[in-house]
Amino acid sequence: MYSELENHIKQLGRDSNEEMAVFISSKAPHLQPDLEVMETLSTQLQFRVSASAISVILNTIEVMPEKTSHLIQPLLGAIKTETQQRLQLKVAYSLGELLLKLQPKLASKILLNLTSSYCNTAPDTLTEATCRRGTQLTLAYLCNECKEELWTKLSALRDILAQMKSNPSPALRLYSILYAQLRKVSRNAQLELLQQYKADLIDLALELTSDVHSADLADAIFCMLQNGDVEEWSFVLEDIIPLLVKPEAHTRYSIMLFMEKAINEMQEAILPYLVLFLVPIMGRMSDQKEEIRTLATSAFSTLVRLMPLEAETPNPSGISQKLIKEKVRQREFVLQLLDPQKLSAYEIPIKIKAELREYQKEGVNWLAFLHKYRLHGLLCDGNGLSHWHAQH
Repeated sequence: MYSELENHIKQLGRDSNEEMAVFISSKAPHLQPDLEVMETLSTQLQFRVSASAISVILNTIEVMPEKTSHLIQPLLGAIKTETQQRLQLKVAYSLGELLLKLQPKLASKILLNLTSSYCNTAPDTLTEATCRRGTQLTLAYLCNECKEELWTKLSALRDILAQMKSNPSPALRLYSILYAQLRKVSRNAQLELLQQYKADLIDLALELTSDVHSADLADAIFCMLQNGDVEEWSFVLEDIIPLLVKPEAHTRYSIMLFMEKAINEMQEAILPYLVLFLVPIMGRMSDQKEEIRTLATSAFSTLVRLMPLEAETPNPSGISQKLIKEKVRQREFVLQLLDPQKLSAYEIPIKIKAELREYQKEGVNWLAFLHKYRLHGLLCDGNGLSHWHAQH
């Protein structure tokens, strides 16, 4: 393209300005993508050089200057665009060091800028992956440096997390990254994060208005269970999963999205809690929203395949007696569901002037079982649908 352009311009000569302008205009659309790439590379190179220089400056100065915008902008630009991981790691260290030296209000603005940019980039692109990695590297540095003093040394993190309801995506993404990073350096700081924001997570789940926020919430809850201990599992089982029966569709969708992801990605790790997932999921297989029904069906099929392994799996250390009793109750349900011969005999609460036949007793037991667990069913006798039917 460029050789053709150069040769044609030489042929036109200096006296053919009008023809040359027409020719260049005709080729401009073909050159535009290349020019945009060159501009991006130029900007990236400028950020790289400036960030490298600032890293050296931060290592030599003892007192921060009053105005820091000339330090902040290049580091933010480089952390979002630097594709070479080794260089991006150095930028993350410099940005993290700068954040610890700045006033809390300014540090809060920078962190919000970083997390918001990470949330607003297009999914599954190089830009998104680069920005995501830069955010994670910066927060990893801060967690490693501060450990249990993270909340004291960097109160700006609380400012962003406090916006969980008004600005969900940045807060939830920050929550997910922090939870994963704190696991490596300070269990106490991680538990503090769980205890302080569990109520906000529940409230947010009840007030969701967007499927995008539903996905962010599902990721945040799932992040807690990765290498999670009994505290995280208890919170999810006792406070999060019960939200599946709420009337708000976005609430049910976010919880079902989390459960389907946890089941498919954790597999055997979910065995100690399998029956506590199974029954709530069954109730969503007839949900009004098609997306929820699809997720529930997929999750249920995976759980059924894992069911034979559940009985031999011991209870985790520290699990509450409440959850142990609930597991027994739910396991009884599953066994009765799979084998109608194990259904409990139902005592009819009113007197009837008849003696039920055996198949009629089985039908009543089955309907009582469906009613007990809020399931749907259709009972028909052996003479066909046209004879009689009872619907429940």
